[in-house]
Amino acid sequence: MTFLPLSHPQSYLRMLLHMQESINSYKYDEQMLHFLLELSEMHTNPGVSNPRKLCQIPDDAISEGETRPNLSISR
Repeated sequence: MTFLPLSHPQSYLRMLLHMQESINSYKYDEQMLHFLLELSEMHTNPGVSNPRKLCQIPDDAISEGETRPNLSISR
């Protein structure tokens, strides 16, 4: 989780939460809580997580010329 980007968690957060359900480890839980703390601090700031500014936030995990797949699952 150390190397996951904080700017666009929607592409991997669901997978992390499913992994947390299946792994019974206090060390993983501790790291996950710390990571969620960082995400919540960043995304509760209205200057950062304003949906109108989504296109202005740089994606720090994407390389030049690379596209991000649409991973949304409709229910």
